[in-house]
Amino acid sequence: MSAALKLAIGSLLVGTLVLGLKVLAWWLTGSVALLSDALESTVNLATAFAALVAIRVAARPPDANHPFGHHKAEFFSAVAAALTSRPSSGASSTRGAMNPA
Repeated sequence: MSAALKLAIGSLLVGTLVLGLKVLAWWLTGSVALLSDALESTVNLATAFAALVAIRVAARPPDANHPFGHHKAEFFSAVAAALTSRPSSGASSTRGAMNPA
């Protein structure tokens, strides 16, 4: 198992733990800020999963359809992460503005 794959798996595990703690804190306090932070953590978890998939795809050897390999999968994962972070931040701030605590 490569170092990058180990880090991606570790990122998923830590992200899951952080998400669970934020949801628990929101449940205990009812804080809109904690709910917003937990929602952002779901996006972080999704991008960590996308990175894990991209690392696995990028590790594949060249084949007939991809004679130079699959290494560009990591770049597509980075673009997907950038595109998902923008809408989620807008949705969280809008929710907080519409329903202030």
